[in-house]
Amino acid sequence: MDLHAAKNVRSLACRSAKLDVHPANGGPEEPFRHFGLKNHELAPLANQNRDQIRPKITATHSVDDAAHEPLPYPFIVVELILVRHGLPVRKENTDGPADPELSIDGHAQAALFAAYMMSEKVDAIYSSPLRRAVQTAEPLSAAIGIDPILVPGIAEWDQHSNEYIPVEELKAANDPRWLEMAKGGFSSDEIPEDFHNRVLEAIEDIIAKHRGDTVVVTCHGGVINDYLSHILGISNSQFFYPNYTSIHRIAASSSGHRSILSVNETSHLRGSGLPTGLFHA
Repeated sequence: MDLHAAKNVRSLACRSAKLDVHPANGGPEEPFRHFGLKNHELAPLANQNRDQIRPKITATHSVDDAAHEPLPYPFIVVELILVRHGLPVRKENTDGPADPELSIDGHAQAALFAAYMMSEKVDAIYSSPLRRAVQTAEPLSAAIGIDPILVPGIAEWDQHSNEYIPVEELKAANDPRWLEMAKGGFSSDEIPEDFHNRVLEAIEDIIAKHRGDTVVVTCHGGVINDYLSHILGISNSQFFYPNYTSIHRIAASSSGHRSILSVNETSHLRGSGLPTGLFHA
């Protein structure tokens, strides 16, 4: 059935339902009468509506017409699942980039994320090359037998920093660095425009390689913020806080249309007792 026909079906069905309950057509006056009817009593009503609808659809829209009419929404070809890494350890004043590994809690979060994703068909896994993102992907990779592909373009904006302090620790200490971040500060050796361009190029390249697939990408809060703000068309590229191992789903069409399906899914952490970040699951 084409979409125009479906609209006619809905419209006619609504009008038919109104006619059935109107006193002038032999129906009772009380509302919601059909809720009390059994299946065998509803069948004649359904057949009556169907017989009224079918001739009008046939007369108005041919199969050939429907085949050439564009769909109202672009066809979705990729489900992109962006996942923030688990909780890392704190590292300060290191010789070279801090690049922290996951904490004990972070590994537990990653394991719960992997278990949660086992109910879905995952066709590919991509990861930032930073250790906290790679280790977040490892339990899912081991469970489904797909090796993660490392993509430098989705590394976090602080990848070259010689320290990493979880933001919730900065907030708890009322650290000036937290206050700066809360105001939208961007402390990096990379300017925001360059960060945005490489993130966008990397993610769009992943989408282009996986038509019809479901793809998991383990990455970072800054990367997720940047890509979602791009889809939403907002100027603030760091506009919300993604929880640890939070899931963010995007539907990507072959026409270039991008739709956000969910943000900050963390149901896999509920009841676990594990930290989630600034906001509790």
